[in-house]
Amino acid sequence: MHAQVITLARYFGVALDTDPIDKEIREKIKEILIAKVSRTDTNEVESTENQINKIFKLWKNYSNLTDWGNMGGYDASNEECFLLYPFGKEPPERMKADVFKTLTSMRNVDVECQGDIISGYE
Repeated sequence: MHAQVITLARYFGVALDTDPIDKEIREKIKEILIAKVSRTDTNEVESTENQINKIFKLWKNYSNLTDWGNMGGYDASNEECFLLYPFGKEPPERMKADVFKTLTSMRNVDVECQGDIISGYE
């Protein structure tokens, strides 16, 4: 969810991770994501809205940010503090509390699935 929120924030003009996100942009983002969730499962709307609000609150409180992040997972310099960090890689100690761990691909997420080819349809 955090990746969708951040992607939409950037799309709507938040140029830097340290830029404040005005109320109008926050409401646009919520509107888009809640509309998608409500078409899928109305029971998840309230939970999703709470999660979005939490993401905005955490982002606002991250005081040491210097960059969006590097999804290649290189080690940040001592001066850098990222908003996003690759899931599965350990961020530097100074970033652990203030980083969104983010999947970088969907490869191998469905390893357990096995498809069968059907020879006919009735």
